[in-house]
Amino acid sequence: MSVSITDARVLVSPARPGAGPAIVTVSNQSARSRDLRLAPPENSNSACLEADASSGPINPMGTARLTVDLVEGDCLISAGGRDGPRPATLTVGRERESSQQKLLLP
Repeated sequence: MSVSITDARVLVSPARPGAGPAIVTVSNQSARSRDLRLAPPENSNSACLEADASSGPINPMGTARLTVDLVEGDCLISAGGRDGPRPATLTVGRERESSQQKLLLP
């Protein structure tokens, strides 16, 4: 999964992944150092993580990587609190099917 932080907003792709382990690659394209945070939306009882996750500070034009275990639900992906860019919404669906033990064919 990839996340891009700009001065105006946070972008996430894909916005509707399946539940399970995920590696989140973050690119800070904004002019300030940003801290990416995944948390449940306010007044929501369905979160996409067991506990909030945070990247720590990411320098401008820098990258970071987070490993998270997604569960079915919704998350808000923010960078910088109320004065930061507009957050993105992540909707996690049911658990993905495992590809373990499957041969890749051309």
